[in-house]
Amino acid sequence: MTVRTAAGCKLSISDDVSTSTTKTEFEAETFVKVGEIADIGEFGSEFSAINFSNLEDRLQRKFKGVEDPGTLTLNLGLDPADTGQGQLQTALAVDDDYAIKVELNDGDTTPTTYYFRAQVMSFKYAVGGNSDVLKASCSLGINTRPLVVAAT
Repeated sequence: MTVRTAAGCKLSISDDVSTSTTKTEFEAETFVKVGEIADIGEFGSEFSAINFSNLEDRLQRKFKGVEDPGTLTLNLGLDPADTGQGQLQTALAVDDDYAIKVELNDGDTTPTTYYFRAQVMSFKYAVGGNSDVLKASCSLGINTRPLVVAAT
């Protein structure tokens, strides 16, 4: 069976701004693991649609426009003592990219790993009600295509 659960997956952010583009550069980064992640969300490219309709046949044709690597939303259990959550908040105040590493729970030796650069666009607190855990959400505006390193 090749399908797995998301349990055990991790996300980390670089300890400083990043210009990494290659596997070697990303692997040389120092990463800080973000703790208390409830949901990593989705990421990956999506193209805007450019539509054209021909008068003669009234057929609307679609073409790929601008590629958007996406915005990843993290849902967190708020932990003010977590170094990774602190790094996300530090990065929120900076107008530069940070390296992000997402590790799946697969592989015998090393997991499938995704690397990309992103800017922290928000860090919001959610108090909730009597039966809720204090939470936070954080959005990462992705600025590069994810670099995939296969599990081994």
